Amino acid sequence: MKKIIVAHPGKQHSFQTAIALKENGILFQYITTLYDKKFSLLYFLKFILRGKSLRKALSRKSAELEDNDVTLFCSLGGLSIILLSRLHINRKYRDFLFRKVHSSFAKKVARYALKNEVDAVIMYDSNVYDAFNTLKKHNPHIKCILDTSIAARSYMKQIYTRDIELYPNSLLRKEQSILWNPRFLAMSDKEFQEADYCLVGSEFVKQSVEPLVKNGNCIFVIPYGVNLNQFKNTVRDFEEVPLQLLFVGGISRRKGVHHLLNVISRYSEKEVFLNLVGSFNPNDELYRTYHNRPNICYHGFVTRDRIAQIYAQSHLFVLPSLAEGMAMVGLEALASGLPVLCTYNAGLSSVVKDGYNGFCIPASDENALQSKIDWFVMHKNEIALMSKNAENSVNEYDWKNYRSKVAQTLKKILDD
Repeated sequence: MKKIIVAHPGKQHSFQTAIALKENGILFQYITTLYDKKFSLLYFLKFILRGKSLRKALSRKSAELEDNDVTLFCSLGGLSIILLSRLHINRKYRDFLFRKVHSSFAKKVARYALKNEVDAVIMYDSNVYDAFNTLKKHNPHIKCILDTSIAARSYMKQIYTRDIELYPNSLLRKEQSILWNPRFLAMSDKEFQEADYCLVGSEFVKQSVEPLVKNGNCIFVIPYGVNLNQFKNTVRDFEEVPLQLLFVGGISRRKGVHHLLNVISRYSEKEVFLNLVGSFNPNDELYRTYHNRPNICYHGFVTRDRIAQIYAQSHLFVLPSLAEGMAMVGLEALASGLPVLCTYNAGLSSVVKDGYNGFCIPASDENALQSKIDWFVMHKNEIALMSKNAENSVNEYDWKNYRSKVAQTLKKILDD
């Protein structure tokens, strides 16, 4: 029987990959830093956590995985990263801790894989470091699979450089300073060079990694999924005033929020209202400059059990990202009956079709962003049909289909 390790120090869609392998009898272990299994660090922390923190801790568990399917490494380090991110301290210190913890995690995964002589290891972008190098050195028969959830960092730097040239006062370079660290960038590119295979969520990501991999035929595009039981269309009045826009994600310039806020500030509260759902730094200019605007509301982090309700109260989902993988929040919005206005770089161009269930626009283009928002303001009578189209467009993008495609792809890789 083939044995595969899935290793991610965070979470993302790695649960679904692990479940896919378990369903097909080829999961050896799912390895992470924090997981709600008996007698783990998170297991004991639950007794003192409350509110959002408790609900977030409880999300670090999958009903489809048994405790003995999960191995934990670097739990204290994983917890430290989460705590430090909430303190809004200097980003370079957070980046340093991130690299140290993830490097240690990767080394432990490599040693564990070698000890157990597995057939393949799936790891995730920015979390590999020298793990693949170690595996290649000591057991070249172990297949190294890189699941990259976002565009290659060197490709992202090109996108950011263009945005900075267009908007030199945006502070994007300061926010994303890690990409101007030559050592980090070389290390990130090396992950792709050392991987035997790459799994990506969209054609946008595939395009970004093609120059870095050994063989373009070893890149497999597997779009992500959405929980269609959790996110459903609801009856809403799309012609009410103002037009209710929703953004979900970390409040950062990488997500294009600086462009979105600048555009929304041009409207009155009677025309357009923007709800921002996601963690933000109260000391950042993205908050300080715009939080008093009458048509902009920062909700902060919202747990998954409440997000469906927020989608149901909105008219239009907006995601002007400079770089994503395949934005799962976009799939959630579509399943909730929200037309989506996003950039081509959001990784959603395979599902968002212009005039049908939303629009795709070029990244960094504030004129295009405003033009499409204007379109929705002036064509409210057409949004109801787009809402129905949005709901229908994600019928094949559920997690069951994702797991099926992942299993098929990995069986093909193992037989290669």
